[in-house]
Amino acid sequence: DEYYTEELIIALCGQLGTNLSNVSKELKDILEEDYGYECEIKKLSQYLFEENKAIPTDEFDRVKEGMDLGDNIRKKKGYNYLASRAISDILHSRTVDTPNEDFERQDFKSRRKCFIINSLKHPKELEALSKVYGVSFYLLGVFSSEKDRKDNLKKRFAKKHHSKIEDLIKRDDDSEQDNGQKLRKVFVQSDYFIRDSHTNDKLKDKLARFIDLIFDFGVNTPTVDENAM
Repeated sequence: DEYYTEELIIALCGQLGTNLSNVSKELKDILEEDYGYECEIKKLSQYLFEENKAIPTDEFDRVKEGMDLGDNIRKKKGYNYLASRAISDILHSRTVDTPNEDFERQDFKSRRKCFIINSLKHPKELEALSKVYGVSFYLLGVFSSEKDRKDNLKKRFAKKHHSKIEDLIKRDDDSEQDNGQKLRKVFVQSDYFIRDSHTNDKLKDKLARFIDLIFDFGVNTPTVDENAM
């Protein structure tokens, strides 16, 4: 019933082609510059290629193989495996920061630290993080238009792969397999939603408002759009 730490866990979710790396960076900058937090960005995809010596150099092949590896690892080790790995890493970082004598007494000091997790793809990953971190956990849903996402992917992928982009987006949204990616089912459960687009230069302002709401800082009355909702 109480806060035992100032730690924050913020997970991101967004459809394939959304620029979540930029969102992660902006969040990190705001928390470090305005709130004195130490931030660490954790990519769940990093766990997929651990057992594979060679990561594909072709960006389309890397994304597709990442999806294949994700499906396989969820099937073999559980639908929440990737989130559980992130939880273990966060726990390890806390034990590293704790002197041995305090660790033995289970005396853990509060840390002004935020872990930004990029990104969730399955409801069981969200469930695991919510159960472990409770009110210290927030899910941020980032929306980009289909055109913007396809344009982003066309810039990332070789031209020979452009015809396969739509199928890859559909697979990311809602795979037919239970152990596949179910981004759509995660996204709708977000605590806060923002839209990011090529023509919108207000991303930092939107993220700053999200952080202000978390800390209950300043006067944050509903926007005109929120009133209309």
